[in-house]
Amino acid sequence: MSAIALADDGSLLPALVRYVEAKCLVAGTTTSQGITLSNWSGTIHKYYKGALRAAEIGSPPDLPRAHSKIPDIDAEDWAKFDNELKSSACFLLHLSEGIDPKAHSHFLALRNSAGDWAIEPSLAGIHCTALDATDFGTMAQHQAKVVWSPLSNLLLYGKTTDVVAACAAGLTIALGSDWSPSGSKNLLGELKAAKVVSAHFNLGFSDYDIVAMATRNPAAILKWDSKLGTIAKGKFADLVVVKGVTGDPYAHLIKSREQDIVLVTIGGRARYGTKKAMQQAGGSGEALKVGRSARVIDFTSPDQDPGIEKITLAEATTRLSAALGNLGTLQPHSIAMSAAIASGTVSRTGWRLALDEQFGNNVQLRPRLAYNGIRTGPDLAAVAAAAEPLHPIKLDGLTVADDPVFIDTLKSEPNLPQGLGAAIAAFY
Repeated sequence: MSAIALADDGSLLPALVRYVEAKCLVAGTTTSQGITLSNWSGTIHKYYKGALRAAEIGSPPDLPRAHSKIPDIDAEDWAKFDNELKSSACFLLHLSEGIDPKAHSHFLALRNSAGDWAIEPSLAGIHCTALDATDFGTMAQHQAKVVWSPLSNLLLYGKTTDVVAACAAGLTIALGSDWSPSGSKNLLGELKAAKVVSAHFNLGFSDYDIVAMATRNPAAILKWDSKLGTIAKGKFADLVVVKGVTGDPYAHLIKSREQDIVLVTIGGRARYGTKKAMQQAGGSGEALKVGRSARVIDFTSPDQDPGIEKITLAEATTRLSAALGNLGTLQPHSIAMSAAIASGTVSRTGWRLALDEQFGNNVQLRPRLAYNGIRTGPDLAAVAAAAEPLHPIKLDGLTVADDPVFIDTLKSEPNLPQGLGAAIAAFY
């Protein structure tokens, strides 16, 4: 990530934003957490505006802005952290990711010496894998929420969040695909993972429950449910249409593959779909293929960032593929640029990708409060310092249909319970 973001010659940032938006749209995702941009001096930060809705941009007053990063100083000060939560509609923060006592202490640190908890209705804890039923009861008392990423949890830790306890406590749960290195290809894939995990561990989630975790529940968590999350008169038309007309719609959506997505609209505007569906909906755009299926995708936006080059998905794919195949050469450039930014001597203009917790951006993705005198959260600086020389890698395929190794890799993962990878693969 550092090599791509900091060794950028100006061609990779537009390629990144284009590829990321495409990866969401082709799977029917209409809202994601935003792509953070920074000027090269690191003094100005903003979120990329494109075709997708971004949780952190929203559309006030109907769609209030969410937060997913907290200033360094507030992340380490209990009172300031609690005030940040109190003043926000929604705060999406990593919480107790891991399964050991150290990860659990990350949650316990939210309680101050007076016994008060820095937990507010705005807090949506991402992962929460180290929490137990008592912890979820505490979260429920303070009306907090949980974001669940079952496949990523199992791949990384061999265990996932106790969502049964979270549900029993009355918490609202949303589903998230986490990130490409250890998660589902997209949210459509995470629906399948959630169904398989629910069956494997007898969690008892219905197909309706699972789909709600990707639609109405996240809309409620973001305080967007008056305008999004369900289909109703007067709401924004963020819609996903899938092939087929019979059977239970929730089961049908979960079983659908990326090739079965017929149309995606955001705010009533056709953004992606088959050529016929896009024409019927008045949409147009760039032609692409998902597997062997022809599709059209539209990235244009009236308030799209003018400082970022507008390129096609095909060109973005070419640029990223070349860069990932040349990581060894890019790495020293990124190290030099990192040092220049840190020393204040960088002379580049324009925007770069802001790598939160990979590089000093004066923000955190999680609280870093102290527990028993020790600051909680992973030691990311130590991880970064231990970075080894980079070798060429292949660009992660846009979809499962376009990634020949995804299924075999999933089925061979040693951390997954026996048969779980194969059960997910069976959907494809």
